[in-house]
Amino acid sequence: MNKLQAVNRCLRAIGESPVSSLASGVPDAEDAEAVVDEITEEVLSAGWHENTSFDVKLQPNVFGQIRVPDDYLRIDTTGVSYHIDVTVRKDPSDDLHKLFLVKEQTFDIEEDLYVDIVHSFDFDSLSYTIQNYIAAKSARIYQQQTMSSVALDQFVVRAEAEAWAKLLDAEADAEDNNILTDSRYMREVVGRHNYLSWR
Repeated sequence: MNKLQAVNRCLRAIGESPVSSLASGVPDAEDAEAVVDEITEEVLSAGWHENTSFDVKLQPNVFGQIRVPDDYLRIDTTGVSYHIDVTVRKDPSDDLHKLFLVKEQTFDIEEDLYVDIVHSFDFDSLSYTIQNYIAAKSARIYQQQTMSSVALDQFVVRAEAEAWAKLLDAEADAEDNNILTDSRYMREVVGRHNYLSWR
């Protein structure tokens, strides 16, 4: 799937003819593309296996600050840096987004930080399952904004629910989660000579 197909899915949801290019100049298509872009950022901001980098080391620059690129949707400290409370703020001195120490109220950071990063990607760079969900949700939102038809809404809501279920299945497969080993409590329960054992 590509972005043009997602836009045409939005147009079909309101009974409009598809366009052959994103540069068609058709107002409805431009509105649909704006919805697809908005929903793409919204969905990706939740953080999925394919757009999250774990335990990344960020180093302060020569000024003792950590600049945050525009394609970072979310940053959270992890590992040895878990106790450090940070957020992203725009530095008024240079209008750049940087990591900000919340408790200390400063951009000055004296140590390397380990963080989990949620990235923003172009629609065409994503896997099919997440593209399909974004397209389905965009079609529902676009239909509601444009037509507000109860009859049409039933079809797009069902399609979105199916796309969501497929996305969750794909996410579970990609993460390779194991209920017996990924939980500390379960590792202790199933492990030999654990403190919960009567032996």
